[in-house]
Amino acid sequence: MTPSGGGAPASPNPGLEPPSPGGRLILASVGLGTFLSAISGSTINLALPALGKELHLSVGESSGVILSFLLAIGIALIPAGRIGDMFGHRRGYLAGFLLFGVGSIGAGVAWGYASLLASRVLQGIGGAMALATSTAILTTSFHESRRGGALGLLGSATYAGLTLGPPVGGLILWLGDWRWTFLMNVPACAAILWMGARCLPRDPERKPAGFDLAGTAADFLGLFRSRVFAGAAASALCNYAGLFGAIFLLPFYLIEGLGKSPRESGFLLMAQPIVMALVAFPAGRLSDRIGTRGLATGGMLVLAAGLAGLSTLGPDARTPAVASWLAVMGLGMGTFVSPNSSTLMGA
Repeated sequence: MTPSGGGAPASPNPGLEPPSPGGRLILASVGLGTFLSAISGSTINLALPALGKELHLSVGESSGVILSFLLAIGIALIPAGRIGDMFGHRRGYLAGFLLFGVGSIGAGVAWGYASLLASRVLQGIGGAMALATSTAILTTSFHESRRGGALGLLGSATYAGLTLGPPVGGLILWLGDWRWTFLMNVPACAAILWMGARCLPRDPERKPAGFDLAGTAADFLGLFRSRVFAGAAASALCNYAGLFGAIFLLPFYLIEGLGKSPRESGFLLMAQPIVMALVAFPAGRLSDRIGTRGLATGGMLVLAAGLAGLSTLGPDARTPAVASWLAVMGLGMGTFVSPNSSTLMGA
């Protein structure tokens, strides 16, 4: 199977050959989108304390800024994937980042809590379209023997963005207003749209069928008849539930609990994603050779150990202790995600 952007004939052993130039451009384009969106997404958590103070929000209300985005993604992801199948993955990917950019403008100029939440929902719908179609683009563009490595590179791009996000967010808050953590997404989205329009494989011309929401939901639920798919999906749910609870609370703990500045907190929060970025690609490549189950299970156990260690920290915790447990979490997350994603998409 030849990557969608390539012109070379298929090899009997495609996993032993590097991707074609077209395949590398596809991976670079999707990786750029993942990298820039991860930077923009990871700056928001650090802005929550300042945002909450200006809009007079409690910690629970501040969580709505994150939850509205995540719930919109969760609700829109299945319809977004179906729309991508109907109208083309390239079109869905570009439309997703267009919506994300418009939502970012709305969040950056929001005049109150309700308008901010509405803009975050729009961002979430755009994020769901980009997320559903970007994975599909890579899955259909790379042979299964190279899929784990491609998804691992995508994971590394994500974690590289997550690594840079906290210090970038801290710098933004040090220099100016929390609103710029949203407005910075606008030029990023413009860059993604430009590169995606140039590099992603064009969608085949076809007449789209009608959208059947009930049928789409039934098809999705039917996937869970596969034990492999159901197990990988449940593992991902548990993994991200454990991770995001800690990620949401950490900025409040570091800034209001330990008295650190946003800039100091941003650099400290780098410990987790930088380890994730270093581990994700090797874990994906290794899963292509030895299988996914052992790596995914081991990664989940390491993440659990990191969360347990983080839960022991108190108001007098020292910086090396915080960074160490964040690094353990990053090791577990980086080891888990690529093999589990490869299993999920393969099923």
